[in-house]
Amino acid sequence: MTAPFHSCLYCPLERAPERLVIEGLRLWMAGYETLDVACWDQAWTLFAKELGGREGRRAFGEFIHWAKTLRTVSPSGLNVFPCRCRRLSVDEFHAAAMIAALHNNAPKQARASAYALAGPGGLNAANEAATSFADVLQELNQRLMPFPESVDLGDAPHMAKALSAQHH
Repeated sequence: MTAPFHSCLYCPLERAPERLVIEGLRLWMAGYETLDVACWDQAWTLFAKELGGREGRRAFGEFIHWAKTLRTVSPSGLNVFPCRCRRLSVDEFHAAAMIAALHNNAPKQARASAYALAGPGGLNAANEAATSFADVLQELNQRLMPFPESVDLGDAPHMAKALSAQHH
C-alpha cells in the first residue's frame, strides 16, 4: 500500500545497506500491490548488483523472509513509498530502524520498531526475521547506520538534518 506523502521523513539512499533494506522493501511490496513479478525481479537485481550473485542470493533469501513476515504480521499492512523516493514513510522508517538497531547494538530500539510494525501479536516473528536478515547483512559488511530512536513527523526538517548528517 502506498503511504500518504505527509507521513514522511527524508533519508538519503546513497549507501548500499540502506538501499537494500528500503528499496528492496519497496520493490517487494510493490510486487504484492501490483501483482507484477517484475517488481520482485527488480528487488533481486538490486541485491545481485550490490552484493554479487552468491552473496546476493544468501541475503535475498533472508530479506524475502523478513519482508513476507512484516507483510503478514502487520495489522494494518505496510505503507511504503514508490521506489527512488528520497523520503521514508513511518513504516519504512521503522523497518529500516529495526535492522539498523540490530547492527548498532540497540535491541530495545529494534524491538520498539518491530512492535510499531507488527503489534504484540507479530512482535516475536518480526524480531526473529529481522535478526536473521540483519545478521546476514552484517556478515556481508552491509551495516546500516544508526537511525534516531524515534521520529516526530511534525519536526521533519530537524529529523532530515539529523539523518543526513548520520549518513555522510
